[in-house]
Amino acid sequence: MTKKGVLVWKMPDRVYRAKIGAIRSQFSQHVRVDIERMKDEKGEKIVEIWSEYPEVVKSAIETVLGKEVK
Repeated sequence: MTKKGVLVWKMPDRVYRAKIGAIRSQFSQHVRVDIERMKDEKGEKIVEIWSEYPEVVKSAIETVLGKEVK
């Protein structure tokens, strides 16, 4: 898989599945978001979110999760 843009956020797969609809509703359909599923060092499933528009995606994640994205 070719990664597009920069890494925006890593989150557990269960959180991604529960929140991705709300996150995507925060920005235009023209904003491309690529994901990569993997396992962390503990063996838990995580999702990396990549985008060419990191500030737009970060803002959406912050709005939905109520956390500051670093």
